[in-house]
Amino acid sequence: NITIDSFATDEEKSEYLQNECRRCQSSSLYFLDKYAVYAEPNAKDGSGTRKYIARPVHKFIAFMIDSGYSIIAGKPRQIAATTTIGSIAIGKMIFNKNFFIKMIAQDKDKVMEIFDDKIKFAFGALPDWMRPAVANDTNNYLRLAKKLEKGKKGGVNSKLRVVAPTVSAINGGAPPLVLIDEAGYIGILGKMMKQARPTMFVMDEDTKKLEVARQIVVWGTGGEMDKGGKAYEDEFYDAKKKWDEGHFSNGIIPIFLDWTTRPGITRDYYNKEKQVYTITGPEKEARAVEFKQTYPATLQDMFLTSHK
Repeated sequence: NITIDSFATDEEKSEYLQNECRRCQSSSLYFLDKYAVYAEPNAKDGSGTRKYIARPVHKFIAFMIDSGYSIIAGKPRQIAATTTIGSIAIGKMIFNKNFFIKMIAQDKDKVMEIFDDKIKFAFGALPDWMRPAVANDTNNYLRLAKKLEKGKKGGVNSKLRVVAPTVSAINGGAPPLVLIDEAGYIGILGKMMKQARPTMFVMDEDTKKLEVARQIVVWGTGGEMDKGGKAYEDEFYDAKKKWDEGHFSNGIIPIFLDWTTRPGITRDYYNKEKQVYTITGPEKEARAVEFKQTYPATLQDMFLTSHK
């Protein structure tokens, strides 16, 4: 609970700020829990914002990303994955120089929604001393840099771009960190992943061997989802098959987060929701499938497309 106001002298404050930057650079979880804020229209205090508090599932996600792992994660709905990963991305930009992050959303409308609500808003809510100089924050692009003499840039010089899916979306600009939001909506997910694979590895100058140089984080829920869900299902099961067979050179770890990972959920709430989704009539089976996709207990639940 220490802040910059806890110190009296400029020297103490400067040392504190440097230490905070090192802590945030080494731990996304520290950054999330101490500094992250997100837009929340239903905030009880009427502020329209809420202080971020990491739950167990968020701590796990932060650990996986900080460890440098590429993952494809299946999840229940409403676990605040996009809010969490968006805030982690902001921290990566601020505390790593010359860092480039590309975030892929399902369509152009979602691109602007994520950029405005999850990136631009969260960045602007940080303490003044933590925010580097901004060179560009228009449309879907945030660049942190100081303008020096003509033709030169200084400061952090990091950037984040949110884009809609294209076959070459991952490759453009060779970003070291790629984030793919709600992959179940992206019908060309497989094509994007295949295009990206050759660029995931570069030769290390010391060992002269190819090593992982790019991190890809994919997450989403199951179901048909405008027919894009099949591509996501195929990529997930392909990664799982390789993992189960011990082919870890694939480089992507499959992760399944079941309904119990939703923050605040209890068995009692789960059972009550099950009753809500249980109806009679011609839509009975379809509603049962919706429930399993929303609150998956098994991997198979997440990828159900019909009661058959």
